[in-house]
Amino acid sequence: MNYEKRQKERRQLKKRLDDLWGKIIRSKGRCEWCGQVKPYLNAAHIFSRRFLSTRWDVSNGLCLCPSCHRKAHDRPLDFADFVKTRLGQEEYESLRRKAKYPNKPDLERIYLVLKEIADERRIK
Repeated sequence: MNYEKRQKERRQLKKRLDDLWGKIIRSKGRCEWCGQVKPYLNAAHIFSRRFLSTRWDVSNGLCLCPSCHRKAHDRPLDFADFVKTRLGQEEYESLRRKAKYPNKPDLERIYLVLKEIADERRIK
């Protein structure tokens, strides 16, 4: 298989992972910050998607309404305080360390893990 084809397949798999991760996070059905049930919910990363070691980790995601998602970006210190309260300081720091540790994730394995979570929760 040539390089371009492998890269294309990897991009497609990342897209499928992003979609599946988002469905799992949004399946909580309500904003985890304000508690409101809204018709449109966002899957928000606690630590940026650019950190591949936590990009598809469900513990790195929160279901937020669009206004709380905007607030998370506009007021990052308030968001960090909220997350630390929600997760606890120890879990927050553990997730932060994992995010900062660079690695090349096994995308196929991650897909299987996310698929299993989605199947258990009956997410299509």
